[in-house]
Amino acid sequence: MKKVFALLFAAAVALGMAQAASATPFTINGAPGFTISGTATGAGPSYLIGGSGTFSLPAVGTFGGVSGEAFTVVATGTSLPAGSNLKSGATGFDDKIYSGVGADPFDAKGVLLKLANGDYVLIKSIGGGLDVVDVYNSSGKFIGGEVYSLNPVTNGSGGLTNTPEPSSLLLLGTGLLALAFFVFWKSRTQKKPDLVLTR
Repeated sequence: MKKVFALLFAAAVALGMAQAASATPFTINGAPGFTISGTATGAGPSYLIGGSGTFSLPAVGTFGGVSGEAFTVVATGTSLPAGSNLKSGATGFDDKIYSGVGADPFDAKGVLLKLANGDYVLIKSIGGGLDVVDVYNSSGKFIGGEVYSLNPVTNGSGGLTNTPEPSSLLLLGTGLLALAFFVFWKSRTQKKPDLVLTR
């Protein structure tokens, strides 16, 4: 009976770890031609945007525009170029997106992306269902911006919901298999009491 409880406890811990490591693909878009796709983690309605993805934005200001450009998320507290117009930490971006019917996908602090071409993109809510998309060059100087009415976050099914990554499920399955083998091996190697025959 103890073995059964040990197995159930281990399974519960493994499932909790898999949930914590889950990531959900998302897409946010808005006319004309704005799209950001990547992964996000969290329990909702607030999600932390993942490390990378793709970004599209038409030309704006002196920014020539990109389509499907790879990006990495700039983590809060990251040092930015000296003299930059960007801010990090408590007064800057928080790298969160939001899900829900009619929800604005960004908050007033926003998300900071670094594009593969070296430019930075800051996306944040300005209220009233509108989001501003500002582009900065590799030195952190403002080079253009546009206001969008962005559609709510989706993952292809109308909303953002957590689904474990395949790698998390593989890790869970491998851990449970190893645990089951260990319990089986331990039960086989335990010394059995000697059999005493009496007349």
